[in-house]
Amino acid sequence: MKNKRNSKLILSIVLGFLIMGLSGCAIIRDKLATIRGDLIGVHFNISTYDHYANKILSVEGSKITVGLLENDANNGLESTGFESSVLEITINGNKMLQVSNTAVLQKTG
Repeated sequence: MKNKRNSKLILSIVLGFLIMGLSGCAIIRDKLATIRGDLIGVHFNISTYDHYANKILSVEGSKITVGLLENDANNGLESTGFESSVLEITINGNKMLQVSNTAVLQKTG
């Protein structure tokens, strides 16, 4: 009885370490990819389409960040105001705002 309980305890500890190890690998891999992208640059193609599926813009670059347009409503939990749904895409230091259209970011290479 005691041996069975010890084996269950050991099994749960091993499973716990396995779960933590696998999630840690993803975090480490993500951090390394971010560092690699910051140092070397990952090449992207960005295609923008209108409501009728016509390509209206095509841009490419190696240093890209994507986020919401900064306004007072996006900065805190207690802020009142309309939260922005405008995407702010920075490509090689140049900003592009995307409003109400479809932007497809494709990693090349």
